[in-house]
Amino acid sequence: RNDSQVKIRGYRIELGEIEAALLQQDSVQQAALLIDDSKGHARLLAYVTSDDDSLGQTLKRALSQLLPAYMVPAHIMVLKKLPLTVNGKLDRSALPRPTQVEVQTYVAPSTQTEQ
Repeated sequence: RNDSQVKIRGYRIELGEIEAALLQQDSVQQAALLIDDSKGHARLLAYVTSDDDSLGQTLKRALSQLLPAYMVPAHIMVLKKLPLTVNGKLDRSALPRPTQVEVQTYVAPSTQTEQ
């Protein structure tokens, strides 16, 4: 298939290789990948099914040991089940997109110019 190999940040990435690395991890039952380019730059999103809701950061650390940094997904979302179409295939359009909340902390002016 054409869509199993993508290019992100100048690197050719085989999505099946990342899915296989995810499925090797304990407590991951299913895995799916998606390329999100809604913010003007492509980023890799991973979706896994597991009973462990807090698995995301653990998976990211594990993948960084197995894969080059450019192949580690920007976000890993843990779902109870992957959305399916009426035909039983993965419904990629129904996968939730991560929301990024930008937290801005106040930093007091430290120089005369900043004041």
